[in-house]
Amino acid sequence: GDRVLDVGYDGGLKEFHLRTALQLVKLPADGALEDLLMSQPLGVVLHAARKWPSLLGASAAVIGQGSIGQFFTAILKMQGAGPIITIDKEDSRLTISRKMGATHTVNATKEEPIQAVKNILGGEGPDMVVEACGLEDTYNMAIDMARKGGMMTFFGLPKYEKTALKLTDLIRRDNVIYTSNQGERDADFTLARDLIATGKVYPHPLISHKLPV
Repeated sequence: GDRVLDVGYDGGLKEFHLRTALQLVKLPADGALEDLLMSQPLGVVLHAARKWPSLLGASAAVIGQGSIGQFFTAILKMQGAGPIITIDKEDSRLTISRKMGATHTVNATKEEPIQAVKNILGGEGPDMVVEACGLEDTYNMAIDMARKGGMMTFFGLPKYEKTALKLTDLIRRDNVIYTSNQGERDADFTLARDLIATGKVYPHPLISHKLPV
Protein backbone atom coordinates (compact mmCIF):
# COMPACT_ATOMS: atom_id res chain seq x y z
CA GLY A 1 0.00 0.00 0.00
CA ASP A 2 0.90 3.66 -0.06
CA ARG A 3 3.11 5.24 2.56
CA VAL A 4 1.11 7.90 4.39
CA LEU A 5 1.46 10.41 7.20
CA ASP A 6 -1.31 10.42 9.81
CA VAL A 7 -2.25 14.00 10.67
CA GLY A 8 -5.27 13.21 12.84
CA TYR A 9 -5.36 14.64 16.35
CA ASP A 10 -7.02 11.99 18.51
CA GLY A 11 -3.90 10.36 19.91
CA GLY A 12 -1.35 7.84 18.75
CA LEU A 13 0.59 4.82 19.98
CA LYS A 14 -2.20 2.47 18.92
CA GLU A 15 -1.96 -0.77 16.99
CA PHE A 16 -4.57 0.41 14.47
CA HIS A 17 -6.06 3.75 13.41
CA LEU A 18 -9.25 4.33 11.43
CA ARG A 19 -8.71 7.36 9.20
CA THR A 20 -10.44 9.13 6.33
CA ALA A 21 -8.41 10.28 3.34
CA LEU A 22 -8.60 13.85 4.65
CA GLN A 23 -6.62 12.81 7.73
CA LEU A 24 -3.75 11.38 5.71
CA VAL A 25 -0.97 12.86 3.60
CA LYS A 26 0.45 10.61 0.90
CA LEU A 27 4.22 10.23 1.11
CA PRO A 28 6.58 9.56 -1.79
CA ALA A 29 7.32 5.91 -2.53
CA ASP A 30 11.04 6.58 -2.27
CA GLY A 31 13.12 8.49 0.25
CA ALA A 32 13.93 7.67 3.86
CA LEU A 33 10.67 7.09 5.71
CA GLU A 34 12.10 8.36 9.01
CA ASP A 35 12.87 11.70 7.33
CA LEU A 36 9.48 12.00 5.62
CA LEU A 37 7.62 11.29 8.88
CA MET A 38 9.19 14.45 10.28
CA SER A 39 6.67 16.27 8.08
CA GLN A 40 4.35 16.25 11.10
CA PRO A 41 6.44 18.44 13.46
CA LEU A 42 7.62 20.56 10.54
CA GLY A 43 3.99 21.08 9.50
CA VAL A 44 2.94 22.55 12.83
CA VAL A 45 5.95 24.89 12.70
CA LEU A 46 4.96 26.02 9.20
CA HIS A 47 1.46 26.73 10.50
CA ALA A 48 2.98 29.15 13.02
CA ALA A 49 5.38 30.71 10.53
CA ARG A 50 2.55 31.55 8.11
CA LYS A 51 1.36 34.18 10.57
CA TRP A 52 4.64 36.11 10.57
CA PRO A 53 5.41 39.18 8.49
CA SER A 54 8.57 39.15 6.38
CA LEU A 55 11.58 38.39 8.60
CA LEU A 56 14.15 39.07 5.89
CA GLY A 57 17.22 40.38 7.70
CA ALA A 58 15.50 40.24 11.12
CA SER A 59 17.40 39.00 14.15
CA ALA A 60 15.85 35.98 15.86
CA ALA A 61 16.27 33.77 18.91
CA VAL A 62 14.75 30.34 19.49
CA ILE A 63 14.41 29.17 23.09
CA GLY A 64 14.53 25.37 23.17
CA GLN A 65 16.10 23.10 20.56
CA GLY A 66 14.00 19.99 20.63
CA SER A 67 12.58 18.94 17.27
CA ILE A 68 10.09 21.82 17.21
CA GLY A 69 12.72 24.42 18.08
CA GLN A 70 15.10 22.96 15.49
CA PHE A 71 12.48 23.28 12.77
CA PHE A 72 11.79 26.88 13.80
CA THR A 73 15.52 27.48 13.37
CA ALA A 74 15.41 25.96 9.88
CA ILE A 75 12.36 27.98 8.81
CA LEU A 76 13.84 31.23 10.13
CA LYS A 77 16.90 30.55 7.99
CA MET A 78 14.70 29.84 4.95
CA GLN A 79 12.93 33.16 5.50
CA GLY A 80 16.20 35.07 5.47
CA ALA A 81 16.33 35.93 9.16
CA GLY A 82 19.69 36.53 10.80
CA PRO A 83 21.49 36.42 13.08
CA ILE A 84 19.67 33.34 14.41
CA ILE A 85 20.54 32.50 18.02
CA THR A 86 19.49 29.21 19.61
CA ILE A 87 19.23 28.61 23.36
CA ASP A 88 19.21 25.23 25.08
CA LYS A 89 20.78 23.41 28.04
CA GLU A 90 22.27 20.59 25.96
CA ASP A 91 25.41 21.13 23.88
CA SER A 92 24.43 18.24 21.60
CA ARG A 93 21.21 20.00 20.61
CA LEU A 94 23.05 23.26 20.05
CA THR A 95 25.52 21.49 17.78
CA ILE A 96 22.62 20.18 15.68
CA SER A 97 21.03 23.63 15.58
CA ARG A 98 24.11 24.91 13.74
CA LYS A 99 23.31 22.38 11.00
CA MET A 100 19.69 23.60 10.94
CA GLY A 101 20.62 27.25 10.46
CA ALA A 102 21.73 28.82 13.75
CA THR A 103 24.49 31.40 13.47
CA HIS A 104 25.09 31.54 17.25
CA THR A 105 24.30 29.25 20.18
CA VAL A 106 23.85 29.84 23.91
CA ASN A 107 24.00 27.12 26.56
CA ALA A 108 21.66 28.33 29.31
CA THR A 109 23.54 26.35 31.95
CA LYS A 110 26.82 28.12 31.18
CA GLU A 111 25.77 31.74 30.63
CA GLU A 112 22.79 33.95 31.33
CA PRO A 113 20.71 33.63 28.14
CA ILE A 114 19.17 37.10 27.92
CA GLN A 115 22.44 38.95 28.39
CA ALA A 116 24.27 36.51 26.12
CA VAL A 117 21.78 37.11 23.31
CA LYS A 118 21.92 40.87 23.72
CA ASN A 119 25.73 40.77 23.71
CA ILE A 120 25.64 38.93 20.38
CA LEU A 121 23.27 41.56 18.97
CA GLY A 122 25.21 44.57 20.20
CA GLY A 123 23.08 45.29 23.24
CA GLU A 124 19.53 45.00 21.87
CA GLY A 125 17.10 42.10 21.96
CA PRO A 126 16.04 40.14 18.86
CA ASP A 127 13.31 41.22 16.46
CA MET A 128 11.67 37.79 16.91
CA VAL A 129 11.87 35.41 19.86
CA VAL A 130 10.35 31.92 19.55
CA GLU A 131 9.47 30.07 22.76
CA ALA A 132 9.49 26.32 22.06
CA CYS A 133 9.64 24.84 25.58
CA GLY A 134 6.28 25.58 27.22
CA LEU A 135 7.70 26.57 30.62
CA GLU A 136 6.77 29.57 32.72
CA ASP A 137 10.43 30.56 33.01
CA THR A 138 11.06 30.40 29.29
CA TYR A 139 7.89 32.32 28.42
CA ASN A 140 9.06 35.10 30.72
CA MET A 141 12.56 34.80 29.30
CA ALA A 142 11.10 35.53 25.87
CA ILE A 143 9.30 38.59 27.22
CA ASP A 144 12.52 39.92 28.75
CA MET A 145 14.62 39.04 25.70
CA ALA A 146 12.70 40.55 22.79
CA ARG A 147 13.50 44.11 21.82
CA LYS A 148 10.94 46.82 22.52
CA GLY A 149 8.40 46.70 19.73
CA GLY A 150 9.62 43.25 18.70
CA MET A 151 7.76 40.01 18.13
CA MET A 152 7.36 36.76 20.02
CA THR A 153 5.95 33.38 19.05
CA PHE A 154 4.54 31.39 21.96
CA PHE A 155 4.47 27.79 20.77
CA GLY A 156 5.48 25.53 23.66
CA LEU A 157 2.40 24.07 25.35
CA PRO A 158 2.42 24.78 29.12
CA LYS A 159 2.05 21.84 31.47
CA TYR A 160 -0.35 23.78 33.68
CA GLU A 161 -3.54 25.59 32.66
CA LYS A 162 -2.46 28.80 34.37
CA THR A 163 0.98 30.32 33.76
CA ALA A 164 2.23 33.51 35.42
CA LEU A 165 3.53 35.94 32.81
CA LYS A 166 5.11 39.38 33.18
CA LEU A 167 2.13 41.09 31.58
CA THR A 168 3.03 44.59 32.76
CA ASP A 169 6.45 44.32 31.13
CA LEU A 170 4.89 42.81 28.02
CA ILE A 171 2.38 45.63 27.59
CA ARG A 172 4.87 48.39 28.28
CA ARG A 173 7.32 46.99 25.75
CA ASP A 174 4.73 47.21 22.96
CA ASN A 175 5.44 43.71 21.66
CA VAL A 176 3.46 41.55 19.26
CA ILE A 177 2.72 37.94 20.24
CA TYR A 178 1.88 35.12 17.86
CA THR A 179 0.43 31.86 19.15
CA SER A 180 -0.09 28.66 17.23
CA ASN A 181 -1.17 25.07 17.65
CA GLN A 182 -1.50 22.06 15.36
CA GLY A 183 -1.61 22.51 11.59
CA GLU A 184 -3.71 22.00 8.47
CA ARG A 185 -3.43 19.03 6.13
CA ASP A 186 -3.39 20.83 2.78
CA ALA A 187 -1.70 24.09 3.77
CA ASP A 188 0.93 22.83 6.20
CA PHE A 189 1.62 19.10 6.20
CA THR A 190 1.71 18.67 2.43
CA LEU A 191 4.13 21.59 2.18
CA ALA A 192 6.26 20.09 4.94
CA ARG A 193 6.34 16.79 3.04
CA ASP A 194 7.41 18.57 -0.14
CA LEU A 195 10.12 20.60 1.59
CA ILE A 196 11.63 17.42 3.03
CA ALA A 197 11.20 15.36 -0.14
CA THR A 198 12.96 18.01 -2.24
CA GLY A 199 15.78 18.52 0.27
CA LYS A 200 14.89 22.11 1.12
CA VAL A 201 14.63 21.05 4.76
CA TYR A 202 16.90 18.22 5.91
CA PRO A 203 15.58 16.67 9.14
CA HIS A 204 17.95 13.72 9.42
CA PRO A 205 20.24 15.30 12.07
CA LEU A 206 17.22 15.35 14.43
CA ILE A 207 16.75 11.57 14.36
CA SER A 208 18.62 10.03 17.28
CA HIS A 209 17.07 6.54 17.55
CA LYS A 210 15.21 4.01 15.41
CA LEU A 211 12.97 1.69 17.43
CA PRO A 212 11.10 -1.38 16.20
CA VAL A 213 7.32 -1.16 15.96
